[in-house]
Amino acid sequence: QEVVGSEYSGKGQAWGYVGGLAALTLSLLIAVAMISAGASTWWALGVGAALSGVWWLVFGIVSFRRLPPRPGPPPPEEYRGARLLLMGWIRTATLLKKVWRKSRPTAHFLALYFVFSDGYSTIATVAILFASRELCMSVVELATLAVIVPLCAAAGGYLWMRFKARAKWSNKAVLVLNLFLLSWLPLWGCVGFFSDDFGLRTKSELYVLAVWFGAMLGSAQAYGRALFSELIPVGHEADMFALFEITDKGSSWLGPLVASLVLQYTGKVRPVLIYLLVAMVIPAGLLHRLDLRESIKAARHPKAGEGVMEGDDDDDDD
Repeated sequence: QEVVGSEYSGKGQAWGYVGGLAALTLSLLIAVAMISAGASTWWALGVGAALSGVWWLVFGIVSFRRLPPRPGPPPPEEYRGARLLLMGWIRTATLLKKVWRKSRPTAHFLALYFVFSDGYSTIATVAILFASRELCMSVVELATLAVIVPLCAAAGGYLWMRFKARAKWSNKAVLVLNLFLLSWLPLWGCVGFFSDDFGLRTKSELYVLAVWFGAMLGSAQAYGRALFSELIPVGHEADMFALFEITDKGSSWLGPLVASLVLQYTGKVRPVLIYLLVAMVIPAGLLHRLDLRESIKAARHPKAGEGVMEGDDDDDDD
């Protein structure tokens, strides 16, 4: 199960970056053509952004039409009518409570994922601010960085998948290594506090770190998802992945909030790197120490999903 899950997650993440890179390249070509024809830079970039939305819509429709329907039981009686719209939220809240009570290591993993997923997402956001404000990079140079990252993420995801197969490492081990390697980016930027010559002081450094970031990002996302899939009780895949995505996107405000506060009070982007370093290193260290073996073993049991979504009546028996 671990091998299949990591392979599907890795390949899916890689192809996702290939598709994103194709959309980005097409948008950039159209934007450059419009600028060359005399259109304003911001108008051309707006058209490119709109094209990415069209890309998403078109391929989303194609995907949903080609996906086979998955039969399932009808909604419970208590979720009939307008209450059906609240079914997902209610089940997710119930599941979160159950996970905390019955599988504490899984809850700890979700808490760590909440932090480190925000960490590597904020690295991308801060990199753009850093490049434009600290290094004064042009729009073309920023666009080049935007192409390098997904290209290296797709290649890196494939190479890490090959490495995992050869080294026979677990999903957790690869994820921890990816997080520690990602932490080198803010660590190198912190060197700039003590040097005027290096430590994210030149554009060439940022290009090199964009390659490094992309090579680690795709793998970290893929193996984070693959590791979580090992913790899912049988029959609750949709519920658990809904909780996983809420944990992922639910932290997207944290890093930008810290960055904006630091930028407001200091006028500089570099101090944000200290937060990013902490957000990567501490979760990676705690994840390394977190023992998930019993939770993974319990999730694989044929009756692992029984009683997970029932009410609290059974809690007194725990």
